[in-house]
Amino acid sequence: MRIGIAVEGCTLGLWDEVGCRAVMVQPIREKIVARAKGCGDLLGIIRRREVDVAFGWRNFDRVPDVDVEVVPLPEAVEVRRTTGIAVVAGTPRSAEARRFALWLASDEGRAIYRRWGWKEAGAAQAEVRAPLLP
Repeated sequence: MRIGIAVEGCTLGLWDEVGCRAVMVQPIREKIVARAKGCGDLLGIIRRREVDVAFGWRNFDRVPDVDVEVVPLPEAVEVRRTTGIAVVAGTPRSAEARRFALWLASDEGRAIYRRWGWKEAGAAQAEVRAPLLP
């Protein structure tokens, strides 16, 4: 079996976190044959069939031209990560950036995350604070 992992980007550390929880780091490590520079690169490795299995996200099966079967992991070893958004201090478009951040945290914005398989950890709240820097 040939395993693909990412060594940069949003899936960095995913394989070893799952491996640690499943107490299988060494057996997994021995079968790693492809190391991607993030999700996009990992998807390319999958498309080219360079691996038999890859550590990625539940929504990989929703990516066009990627033929995979996503196998959900048991909750005990599943890795969940969060996302956030920041308004860059001093941006000349701070009002527009704030509106976008608030929209992303709105019911409509959160529905997009749910459509792509993300789960909400709890009650989502939008909090936009003033930039820390002038």
